[in-house]
Amino acid sequence: NDNGVIDLFAAETGLYLAEIDTLLGDRLEPLIRDRIRVEIDRRIFTPFLSTKPNEYYSWWETGTSNWTAVCMGSVACAFMHLRPDPARELLPRFEASMACFLRGYGDDGVCEEGGSYWNYGFGFFLLYADMVRTFTEGEIDHFKSPKVKAIATFYQKTLLSGNSCISFADANAEGAVNLGRTHYLMREYPDEVVMPNVPFTYTETAKFSVHLRSALWFSEEFAVSELPDCELYAPDAAWFVKRTAAYGFAAKGG
Repeated sequence: NDNGVIDLFAAETGLYLAEIDTLLGDRLEPLIRDRIRVEIDRRIFTPFLSTKPNEYYSWWETGTSNWTAVCMGSVACAFMHLRPDPARELLPRFEASMACFLRGYGDDGVCEEGGSYWNYGFGFFLLYADMVRTFTEGEIDHFKSPKVKAIATFYQKTLLSGNSCISFADANAEGAVNLGRTHYLMREYPDEVVMPNVPFTYTETAKFSVHLRSALWFSEEFAVSELPDCELYAPDAAWFVKRTAAYGFAAKGG
């Protein structure tokens, strides 16, 4: 935004431009590359560095919804791409915000915002978690967390029968999976995450950063498999899900 407010759309665009800069480097026209860096600095880096933690962006910096992962994940990754020295100093701030995002999930991994926002919010958390692990040479590794592991298997538990999907909260009634993201999670959790036999999607969010990972993380070694039987009871969210080969059933209290 021209007024220096970092919102979801500004953050996503900042990351997109940072990755274009990183990928194309000197192949970009100097005028374009200079303009990219000026705009990212003006719209992302300077506003963020001029605020103290939770001072101005608390509406998403300390939130527990998908906005936190999308905004902070995008800002953090843009810093790691183009401003690695400030990024190292800002790691505690990035991590504190991501801890807030993860508090929005129960220990059982349920996303109360619904499966569609698992795709969106957890998808951007995944971009951040992958990059920060590389950036810190494994010192920060969110994939060792049992809670992150539970969240990684959430979406496949919302599929009931065929392409039918739990539509609690702001979610679609038809399931779809991001192919590259699922392959990434299958590598991390080979005994937990499966590739369900439902349509693939690259359009749950029309963002370059998501599409780029869909291509980079794709692997031909993984095949579609039948979903295993599932029984999930999440007392905090008041969700009950049961799936067998014969039927799928879901109920929500409250």
